[in-house]
Amino acid sequence: MAKGSKPDTPEKVILGVLVYEFRSDDHEKSEAIIKKRLRYYKLGPYEQERVDLLRKLKDSLQKEIGRLHRSTYYLGSHGRYAGMKDFDVPRILDVYFAEFPEIDRSQIEWFVPFAVFTYYLR
Repeated sequence: MAKGSKPDTPEKVILGVLVYEFRSDDHEKSEAIIKKRLRYYKLGPYEQERVDLLRKLKDSLQKEIGRLHRSTYYLGSHGRYAGMKDFDVPRILDVYFAEFPEIDRSQIEWFVPFAVFTYYLR
């Protein structure tokens, strides 16, 4: 999520925090930040089940993208530098839509490119 832009859904708040959660002992810190941001943006109550589901999505993407060239979605380098085209984002979306039907499609469409950027391009 770009600095200065206001998240419009609780999922964007939650995923925007979870994307930077790299270790399992960061859970308490992340959850405190999520609670604070949900209150600040007035986007509803904190729901642990929802956070756990979104964390499962994030963990799955982080693990798959982190495999780099061994990932089933890696298409190969398309230039001198890493780029979004190196991953088959449309196929990732199709698979994750099917794997996480409880999560709104628009949230997955928003998060997958963000995850590729964070875990591969950064």
